[in-house]
Amino acid sequence: MVLKQLNHDFLLISPLDIPLEIRYSLLESPKVKKKITIADKFILRNSSNLSPKFVTFKSYWFTIGNLKNGLSYYGTTIFETKMIPDFLYHLKNIEGDCNEKSELIELCECAIKNDLYIIHFGV
Repeated sequence: MVLKQLNHDFLLISPLDIPLEIRYSLLESPKVKKKITIADKFILRNSSNLSPKFVTFKSYWFTIGNLKNGLSYYGTTIFETKMIPDFLYHLKNIEGDCNEKSELIELCECAIKNDLYIIHFGV
């Protein structure tokens, strides 16, 4: 039996290109500026810096306007550009260095620099 590896996808998109209903098919849209895939192990190992139980950074869950804390583990998380610095702060507080952390930090910095939104698709 082969176990499927669980992943979280993060993408950069212009606020003007976000559809009213965000679906996983957005990952294949030509409007996506950049996309990265992060292993579920990284998200779970760093839940103290990402989970709504432990963090105070704000994000929208499922739709813009549904304000919550942290990442939606099983659903969609949307970060407006102005929300990203708080998310970035928590990422930088993750101990150690690894590819996943570096990729997420780079994605956040690119979003801030280019006034883009980040959309996260959970497992």
